[in-house]
Amino acid sequence: MFRVSELALYQFCPKRSYITIFNKDSLEYEKYTSKNKYMVKGTQMHQFYSSWSRSFDRLKVLYDLKYSIPLPYVRNLDNIQIRGVFDDLRVIRDFSDNKKYVSFIELKTTHRKRLWSNEINSAIFQLQLYIWIMKPYLDKLGYKLHSRHYVEIYSQVTGKLIKRIVVYEDKNIENRIRDIVKVFFKEKAMSYPPKYVCKRCSKIIKEKCSYWNQQ
Repeated sequence: MFRVSELALYQFCPKRSYITIFNKDSLEYEKYTSKNKYMVKGTQMHQFYSSWSRSFDRLKVLYDLKYSIPLPYVRNLDNIQIRGVFDDLRVIRDFSDNKKYVSFIELKTTHRKRLWSNEINSAIFQLQLYIWIMKPYLDKLGYKLHSRHYVEIYSQVTGKLIKRIVVYEDKNIENRIRDIVKVFFKEKAMSYPPKYVCKRCSKIIKEKCSYWNQQ
């Protein structure tokens, strides 16, 4: 079983994703996941921004999901189970056919001026995983996916939107997931990011990382 947020870290660094997934029972993992002031602020902002849109259409989709499907949302692939809960959604009318479609939103917050490219790649992959998980649920309830979804990055300092990134459904995502699992179980070689990425990892990840410790 994999959590979306942990699996998405693969795009940040495969080793970091592996460590966070397979060290859940250690005291070190508890320290790693303890909330600092930035994580607390990020959680508060997620709750605030997710409550912005009160449109009837959005609330209707959320209501149907809430009372039809228990959390977390789950999808299986082969013998792999992936689960998680998306940040937000919007219902968008496509005026080309005058129909309404669901667009998923991944919210990210930062105290810096921008996110690093590997953090953005991780957020995009996380959103694509949610799209993949949620598509069968929407189909079952009679809703359709919009072609465009969004990663939205907000400043923890000003509260303003820093960047909005359009994300599309990844038609090859199941093969991507399979490849990641093969890496985790040593059926494929693990790749590593540049050194400057490694320096950005937290101390507790570095302590567990054989690649960092052999440098």
